[in-house]
Amino acid sequence: MDNGRIADRNLALTATLTGGAWAAALPLANLKADRRFLSAPARQTTPANLGASQFEAALSLARSIDLVALLFHTFSLTAKYRLTIAPPGGSFAAPAYSTGWRAVYERVFDSLNLDWSDPNWWTGQASDEEDIALYARHLWIALPTPVLAGAVRVEIDDAQNPAGFFDVGGLWIALTWAPRINFERGRRPEIQPRDQSEEAPAGRLFPDERTPRRRHVLTWKRLSDAEAQRLFDAGARARTSRTVLVLPDTSDSGVMIREAFPAVFDPPPTPTYRVSGLNEVEAGFKEIIA
Repeated sequence: MDNGRIADRNLALTATLTGGAWAAALPLANLKADRRFLSAPARQTTPANLGASQFEAALSLARSIDLVALLFHTFSLTAKYRLTIAPPGGSFAAPAYSTGWRAVYERVFDSLNLDWSDPNWWTGQASDEEDIALYARHLWIALPTPVLAGAVRVEIDDAQNPAGFFDVGGLWIALTWAPRINFERGRRPEIQPRDQSEEAPAGRLFPDERTPRRRHVLTWKRLSDAEAQRLFDAGARARTSRTVLVLPDTSDSGVMIREAFPAVFDPPPTPTYRVSGLNEVEAGFKEIIA
């Protein structure tokens, strides 16, 4: 298990976005509109054209990064991506890092837990649109180690998207943070219902179904003074209205699809200082769903 990470600084917000060919009404610049993920995405209307289905983000300053995320996307089950990182002052022709082409939807089921007749028995991927619609679609590209980056390029191959186009709601480029010792075992990811229902005199229910919201409350109990202060600073920076990312275990694709999401603090990190190495911080993460 990888230590849980958070990200509260999005380097994409100050990056320069170029490349590809995106819809005029829903342009590439919308990837930086981090308060309108669903209402103002960037739209790619020619997904079969690899030259059009890409973009580059030049960072304002060379920075170490270990995460690139595409939030609220509508990629199909057959979609692939490739991330390439150019070093400071360098080019994509001699990259500092490249993922190669990878499937957007990784294995999330063990074959032994599926029926032999299931169409996804061999791949362990989501089997259909119904599976991937359970949770908001986010593509998490976590790097094994931080890479010093001058620019990043993301290419998408989604030629078979049945809609004939795809959307990406937001872009995150970040150096995530994790303490030396992970949060306490026994985390309880929640799904908070938002449905409303009216009841007729006869007892019949008339539900108004609404997208539920996920939530984490995480507790760290073996923090140094510097680690507790770093979390306290994150709360001061993000408050309860600005986006943060919570990533419980980047090494497990099943955990990531179910438990990683953009969020706001609710409540912000609250430290209890005892002695360096034994400090405690608790923080709540409330999912952003639109």
